[in-house]
Amino acid sequence: MKHILCYGDSNTWGYIPGKGGRYSRDIRWPGRLEKYLGAGYHVVEEGLCGRTTSYQIPLEPFRNGFEAFPMIMESAADADLVVLMLGTNDRRTQICASPQESALAIGRYLQFINVPTLWSGESAPEVLLISPPVIDESVMEKEAGFYYGKKSVLDSRCLAEEYQILSRRYHCAFLDAAKVCSASPEDGVHLDEQGHQRLAQAVSWKIQKIIP
Repeated sequence: MKHILCYGDSNTWGYIPGKGGRYSRDIRWPGRLEKYLGAGYHVVEEGLCGRTTSYQIPLEPFRNGFEAFPMIMESAADADLVVLMLGTNDRRTQICASPQESALAIGRYLQFINVPTLWSGESAPEVLLISPPVIDESVMEKEAGFYYGKKSVLDSRCLAEEYQILSRRYHCAFLDAAKVCSASPEDGVHLDEQGHQRLAQAVSWKIQKIIP
């Protein structure tokens, strides 16, 4: 049995765009991923709304993704693959992190994963680094526009290049989610059902090449 850990934010958690609430597991991309991969694969979801790469959000505790990551890795010490997709919430106006700063933060995750003695792993798992879907310009006309502005949209388009550079440096697999799915026009940030399906399919193809 191959164990896969999916670590991310609201798009991994399955937030329903424009309505709130959570999609069922059979719609969320990690759940669909397990179905597409079939027997022999077990997918663990670790998504949290508002999770950042490494930043605190005022009045929203526990959103610093790197603070929680060591505990999650301890829990999933038998993981064969870690799928990492973070960076959208770094674009929030309260944070204003640059794409380069988000990449530096993701680099800390990759360093940590590659030293299994830090989290009681016997060996380092493979990694699939995903740059998240870009934020759609429609976000500024929606309720989510309270959190995201024009700079958020522009910076979100630069993450893929920065993350791809990281993947080469740390010799891990990479996927640009923006090439296979897009944020729903309902809020400009979150995936709709079709988006979850397309992302799950793309990730499954990647995984079958990494850990067949």
